[in-house]
Amino acid sequence: MKIIKNTLSIFAITTLMLGLNLSSCSSAADDVADAKEDVDSANKELDQAKEDLKIDMEVYRQETIEKILENENAIAEKRKLIETDKSALKAAHQKQIIDLETRNKELKDKLENYKGEGKENWEEFKKEFSHDMTEIGDALKDLTVNNTK
Repeated sequence: MKIIKNTLSIFAITTLMLGLNLSSCSSAADDVADAKEDVDSANKELDQAKEDLKIDMEVYRQETIEKILENENAIAEKRKLIETDKSALKAAHQKQIIDLETRNKELKDKLENYKGEGKENWEEFKKEFSHDMTEIGDALKDLTVNNTK
């Protein structure tokens, strides 16, 4: 009877240990599967974020190129107005036109040469670039305005 109890005890302990061992293996396998799923999900989110950034960059570039072209047209119109100008400010206005042309071209080159390096850098670039574009637009509007009235 004592041998049967010992055998049953050994069998019970062995079964318990085997069960614990198997459950910990499947738990580790589950952890690996969950981790792989998390990595796959993170990669998909990263890919989507990259695609969204690429689209945002392209849309902004197209919109900004249109504004740069509008600036070029406005500069050409102002240049024609200045050609017929008989005032003492003609030379100053011509200098301003050359400066605006240069700044507009520099912005165009800056936009074309920008290589995106993350969303934060892109947002900072857009903020500064938009500010510079606004300055040129304001300068064009103010050019040849008679403030001596």
